Amino acid sequence: MKNEQSSTKEIWEKVKYLFGVVFFGFLYGIGFLAFFGMLLQWTLGIDISESDNIYRLLFIFWGVCTLGWHLRLKDQEKKREVDSKPMSNLEKSEPDKNYMEYKKRFEVMTDGQLKDVLNREVGNNGWTSSRASYLVALREEFEKRKIILIDKKK
Repeated sequence: MKNEQSSTKEIWEKVKYLFGVVFFGFLYGIGFLAFFGMLLQWTLGIDISESDNIYRLLFIFWGVCTLGWHLRLKDQEKKREVDSKPMSNLEKSEPDKNYMEYKKRFEVMTDGQLKDVLNREVGNNGWTSSRASYLVALREEFEKRKIILIDKKK
């Protein structure tokens, strides 16, 4: 019973979507046709209302606008899916390459060189993911060597 209701609901959702796309495609098609007609009248002096091919133009614009409306709605749906996904997979990702490179570089430095590296970072307001990796690797090296960092302002 529930499967029948859910399949019926899905069918009606698809029908509603199809009619919406066709309707808005038709409205946009007429709008573009009117715009195109005015543009031709203004630039070339051609009156498309006297043309025998007005119906062909209407169907072409209708088809193009229906397709455009469909693609627009699908794009919005994809954006909603991406925005609704949790970001927990970021915590499980492997450390980035920069972090590993910085970690290796700091391991071979002396304590004095590490302190000089830290002092160069003081007052630097810029922030990027690469700088974050750099500072995390630097802090971990200080912790590994049990070097205590004291804030002299306190």
